[in-house]
Amino acid sequence: MLRYERANLVVPIGSASESVIVDLPPGNVKRAVIFTTANPSKEIEISIDDSGRRTIVPGTNFRDWQDGQGEYMARKKPMDFDGGRKVYVFATSEEVQTAAFEFQILFIIEQPEKKEA
Repeated sequence: MLRYERANLVVPIGSASESVIVDLPPGNVKRAVIFTTANPSKEIEISIDDSGRRTIVPGTNFRDWQDGQGEYMARKKPMDFDGGRKVYVFATSEEVQTAAFEFQILFIIEQPEKKEA
């Protein structure tokens, strides 16, 4: 069974970074995707750390996180880490943004099927 978890993030004007804490449900995080209606004014990388600030997903350009082509799941950024915990999503740039950059990140989490008693 697939479960979806969303989080919104805004990198405001005059800032070079922002983060959001996402409380992921239990399961294996299989894919993620970013939805946005605009490009950032300066290049931004997205990364994910655990609560101990250890890197789970190294930073890559936000375009790597956007929908690709092909079958639904294949269009999303591949992931492979355990949910059931809080993670930090970071958006970072080497330069401050001259316009706010807003996006939503969607995690696709595989959970085991519940067996009926």
